[in-house]
Amino acid sequence: PTLATIVIFILGLILLIPAVDHGTERYWLDRASVDFTFQVVDDSNGLPIPGATVRLIRPASEIGQDERILAVETDAKGRAVHRLRCRTIGVTSLLRTRASVAFPLGWFDASAEGFEPAPRVWLISRTGMSRDLKHRNPPVIRISLHRLNPAQNP
Repeated sequence: PTLATIVIFILGLILLIPAVDHGTERYWLDRASVDFTFQVVDDSNGLPIPGATVRLIRPASEIGQDERILAVETDAKGRAVHRLRCRTIGVTSLLRTRASVAFPLGWFDASAEGFEPAPRVWLISRTGMSRDLKHRNPPVIRISLHRLNPAQNP
């Protein structure tokens, strides 16, 4: 074989492989567990607040389900983890798999004794709407709480 024949053969393979791979694509839906980790701190000094409550509020659905509130208490390091099952979508072919996880609609807030409660914040405003499935857990979400004045805290 001549060099030109080898080059043409290689170029043909390069052009043919993506077409064959595209023809083998299979789309799929599934669910995956995602950990939403919250860090609750005192805004005056940045120290963790153990025993704070972090709530995840899921909106009422169109099919009649009431608003759902999931509450978790922070540990000694001021961390709370909400583990949720989230929808995933992907495409698999002979050569690769691509997949992402979609985060649920909802809000979060936090409260602790001696502190002003944090207002509700859209979860996706801190996480984005989706992430690559391989890196499904979003970065830690920091919530700063403002200490009440002693006159406000009986």
